[in-house]
Amino acid sequence: MKRFEITRLPPYLIFYIKRFTKNLFFIEKNPTIVNFPVTNIDLEELIAVDADVPNTCYDLVANIVHDGDPNEGKGSYRVHILHQGSKQMVRTSGPSRV
Repeated sequence: MKRFEITRLPPYLIFYIKRFTKNLFFIEKNPTIVNFPVTNIDLEELIAVDADVPNTCYDLVANIVHDGDPNEGKGSYRVHILHQGSKQMVRTSGPSRV
């Protein structure tokens, strides 16, 4: 089993959750709902013990959601972006077909 140590953190993290599985006949979307904190996501327990990392907490600043059928390019994307002034998530929409 491979094991990695995190010794420093970037200014932004991108989490990609694989939602589509393809077999010989079709593409299937995993409908599992994923919940996680939107503020103070603390990664301290994942950092190497001897690493000098001043801040291990992150806040959610954007979220991308796919709606619709993954087959035949049907579906669309919604993006929620944190508005810094109001601290509210603002919704934007992508093209109606992808």
